[in-house]
Amino acid sequence: MPVRGWLFFSLSYPSPLVNFVLFNAHSVIRQADGTLFDITPSRASQPYPFIRAEENDEDFLRFVLATDKYEGAKKLQFHWQTGVVKVVS
Repeated sequence: MPVRGWLFFSLSYPSPLVNFVLFNAHSVIRQADGTLFDITPSRASQPYPFIRAEENDEDFLRFVLATDKYEGAKKLQFHWQTGVVKVVS
C-alpha cells in the first residue's frame, strides 16, 4: 500500500547564515508487517528522512499539483516532535 509524504532535505551553504530546508513530495510502500520501503533507486550521498503526510491521497495530490482549483492549502507546517507535515490554510 502506498504511503504519501515528503523527503526532508536540510540544506546549508558555506555561510552559516544561509540554511534552509526543502520538502520533496514522495511515496513509499507499506509492507504487510507495517514497515516502510522505498522502491525508488537512489544514488544520494546520504539517506534523507521520509515524513508521512496526514492528508488523504486526494488532498495530497491537490497540494502537490497546486492547481488553480485548489485554494485550501497555503503552506506546510512541520511538527518536529511527531515528524508529521501538515497542510495548513
